[in-house]
Amino acid sequence: MFNPAPNLTKLANHFGSDKGDVVHHAHNYAPLYSFLFGGFREQPFYMLEIGLQIGPQNQELAATRISATAPSVEMWLNFFPNAYVYGVDISDFSSLNDRDRFTFFHCDAGSRDSLMEFKRNTPPLKIIVDDGSHCPYHQQVAFSELFEKLQPGGFYVIEDLHWHNQEVDDILPPTPRTEEVFQKYILTGLLDSPHVNEFKREIIQSQIANVFVHWDERGGTDHWRIKMIAIQKK
Repeated sequence: MFNPAPNLTKLANHFGSDKGDVVHHAHNYAPLYSFLFGGFREQPFYMLEIGLQIGPQNQELAATRISATAPSVEMWLNFFPNAYVYGVDISDFSSLNDRDRFTFFHCDAGSRDSLMEFKRNTPPLKIIVDDGSHCPYHQQVAFSELFEKLQPGGFYVIEDLHWHNQEVDDILPPTPRTEEVFQKYILTGLLDSPHVNEFKREIIQSQIANVFVHWDERGGTDHWRIKMIAIQKK
């Protein structure tokens, strides 16, 4: 018998995640997630979230933070009753490792060595959600390393493309905005990022089945921007 899914927006609000429609910036991603993921909600699978809690925008402060709560992790664990969730963050969430169906990896999403260590120690993933620093450099390095971890039919989501931490961006390697990279991909089929080498680019381009786009109005039709994308693998 097919059991109706719990309301993901209510779960997000209850656990304090801004993926709902109440907390903090209230991005309201939950309805789209329910639509994309609802068909396999009760299946056993593995997923990853990059960035586990709203925190300091200063990267040095973020690297020294110790936290014992991860709102979106609780949301996912309650929405997916048979899924196992991995969490990656530059801050320390290791106190959550005693949580059933969850493992934390202390990882810098801008470090290929750190990301490769995560890949070596985890199984294939059904879902990857990047809610980390929102810096294009981190987003594109992580995507270039982790897309291969997705199972066929899986989703790689990059949130909050409408916002950037310019202070951090300025000290990272020059990088085009991630929403511009994927707008170009949608129009041309070319994944034109300086942080995806030619070999990986050709593989990734051949493996993308769909790109779902969530737009943000930001005050009028002349100012619409991509807020979130979900890339589905063939």
